[in-house]
Amino acid sequence: MPWPTKARKTTKTKRMRKLFSILIVLALAMPAQAQEADSLAAVCLNQSDWFRLQEIYRTDSTRISPFLRLFSKTMLNHFFGRPEDAINDIRKVLRDYQGELGSSNFISLVIMLGQNYSLLGHNKQAAAVLQNFISTWKDRIDSISLAPYVARERNYRSLSKYDLYQVRQPKATYQISFKIQEVGDSAQSLFFVEGGLNGHKSSFVLDTGAAYNVITPDLATAYGLKIIGRGTQVRGIKPLEGQTAIAESLQLGDLMLRNVPFVVLDIQKGSKIPTQKTAFLKMIIGQSLFRRFSSCAFNFTRSTLTLHADSTNSNNLADLRPNLCFSQGGVLQVNVSDGRHHYPLILDSGSTTSWMGPDYYKEHTADVAREGKWAIKSGAGYGGVSYTSQFIMPQITLTIGESTFSMKKMPITTMSSQQNNIDSGAGRLGNEFFRRWQQLTIDYAKMTLQLK
Repeated sequence: MPWPTKARKTTKTKRMRKLFSILIVLALAMPAQAQEADSLAAVCLNQSDWFRLQEIYRTDSTRISPFLRLFSKTMLNHFFGRPEDAINDIRKVLRDYQGELGSSNFISLVIMLGQNYSLLGHNKQAAAVLQNFISTWKDRIDSISLAPYVARERNYRSLSKYDLYQVRQPKATYQISFKIQEVGDSAQSLFFVEGGLNGHKSSFVLDTGAAYNVITPDLATAYGLKIIGRGTQVRGIKPLEGQTAIAESLQLGDLMLRNVPFVVLDIQKGSKIPTQKTAFLKMIIGQSLFRRFSSCAFNFTRSTLTLHADSTNSNNLADLRPNLCFSQGGVLQVNVSDGRHHYPLILDSGSTTSWMGPDYYKEHTADVAREGKWAIKSGAGYGGVSYTSQFIMPQITLTIGESTFSMKKMPITTMSSQQNNIDSGAGRLGNEFFRRWQQLTIDYAKMTLQLK
């Protein structure tokens, strides 16, 4: 996300933590020959460590007990962007192991099932999943607790009336020129693309760190977007709720789409920063568009973004070595190593800077205290202002795949004044990381990040 920080990703649910926490207990109840593999898998699930889990599944899946083996495969398919396989596996878990899950964990999987149907464009089926859940549980859950699921069901049902992301002139590849432009009164920059929205000339931020396409209420009205639903949860400095709207047409380079969904958010709501400092955040292209394609390549020699339509995805987990996965909020994380530990960093072209988060600090406290220069940083975004305690490290060395690189003057966040998912976790790689390469390719079919 950019400076100042902008709308963040979907709200993380506590139910997912509950779901994974029961697995360690279950592992201890397994036969001795399965306990070691089960315990390793359960720890990865509890920590949402999908990269480590995929290695355990690949090498030890035959030694994992049936429930954890299926559950691990389900989570890998979900977080590594394989919605068709995830749907099949979620249904198997719900059918065969409902007794082991418990009610709150059952609900979490139902939500995931709806999400995967929606990712495939099957919003009618997603709505049916939620409607069936609501009908079954309405007498067990109070109306306030049930309200988010009702809103989600209505949102899916509204989306089901549209053929979303309909390509007007299908091609194998699409070329989109972008420009690197300074924002606000800083020397920091973002990636902008000129295009059209409902026939109006428009400028969009390309943001791989945003789960949704975003537009402000004033532009949604001015450009004639149709509001079709409410209840889309977005997490910034504080949680916000947006409206879902449909743009009849969107043009980016030679890509022309019809029926493109946007989340309508008031970026000034709860924020104390001047309006002019968020003017460039009025329209954002996020993961909901990018992941419709098999891959996207940022070429910084030619300043072009190439979107590839054709997919060469493999359904065999053993054939894949992903270094990308999706977070619970629907944004990309890349597997990064410092030589001793690995960290799932948010891959965020919409952030003007990179930083490592509290997870990194915990593993390197002594080094950071010795070499870093302490500072307090303020950041503003959707929902307000946060203040973070940071150490600026002279340099840290990281590795992605076969590419090793150094990041100079790297901020290390130790704590934040707000409990938010912007400053928490392992950290993020912003657009200055993107710009250090001639080409950066995100392959959604293979879930790999390729750097040249």
